[in-house]
Amino acid sequence: MTVDASAEHLIGIDVGGTRLKLALLARTGGEAAKVLDRRILDLRPADRTPTALVSRLRRALLDLASDTHVSAVGVGVPGVLDAAAGRICDSPNLPWLNDFSLGPALARAIEVPVHIDNDVNCIAWGEAAAGAGHGQPDQLCLALGTGVGGGIVLGGRLHRGSRGRGAELGHICVDPAGPPCGCGGCGCLEQYASQTGLLRLMRIYGLVDEGRPDDIIRLFSEAASGHPVAADIVRIAGTALGRALQSLQSVFDVPLVILAGGIAGALDQLRPAIEQALRPASGGHRQPLRIEVGTLGTDAGCIGAAMLHESTK
Repeated sequence: MTVDASAEHLIGIDVGGTRLKLALLARTGGEAAKVLDRRILDLRPADRTPTALVSRLRRALLDLASDTHVSAVGVGVPGVLDAAAGRICDSPNLPWLNDFSLGPALARAIEVPVHIDNDVNCIAWGEAAAGAGHGQPDQLCLALGTGVGGGIVLGGRLHRGSRGRGAELGHICVDPAGPPCGCGGCGCLEQYASQTGLLRLMRIYGLVDEGRPDDIIRLFSEAASGHPVAADIVRIAGTALGRALQSLQSVFDVPLVILAGGIAGALDQLRPAIEQALRPASGGHRQPLRIEVGTLGTDAGCIGAAMLHESTK
């Protein structure tokens, strides 16, 4: 792999709990980057040490890039990161990477600049740079998956907080009397509008005993068909989202919120409750809030990671 200052090719990596996703991107002129090729690899038990992961990523990068000149590589990792230092501070899903400087180690291995960041920051930056938020300098992203992650883009730059711990938007309190959350708080958005939160509500309302991800699909299908209990759960989730967005809009005054993750596809069903919860805060002094589903799908994290080198310019 060769560094070429004039190259327009980038590689983005999404390190998940069970898989490694890689994408090779190219840009032409001022157009948004486009994915040329992809790799999805299982994260094997043998890969679960810092040294082994770097070795596996190096081989995968060389295979993906082939003879292409690559100018930068970006990596998204779940957890708290020191993006400037390229260090993983605390990754609950990948604890064997805690306190490891993945960015510098991988950069030495492939001799290309490497940038790393939180995985949801990468999704947010991908949508901002090349997706639903392209051209909008101020926006928020909520990733509605197993939990609720967040990303903040202000003035065309990622906002990470003073210690890289910013944008924990899923832990905004929407009900002080609500259920306890893993973060130590109570009534967090994540307890209502995530896969975990929806399954919790389905158990409370007697729709499932334990619950599996497929049950979330059934929930929205039954709600659309008029099932009163399912519809009530969707209303509760939408109300929680609306309350969270009301608070976020009061702080950030952004014109756009992008929803990503598997649950984002149900925005049409969630929207009435979201807008009802937002209405009390909508006054003539506040700009309308546009809520859209991300357009990059499962490529968002890799695209955002590949373009991290531009996230603080």
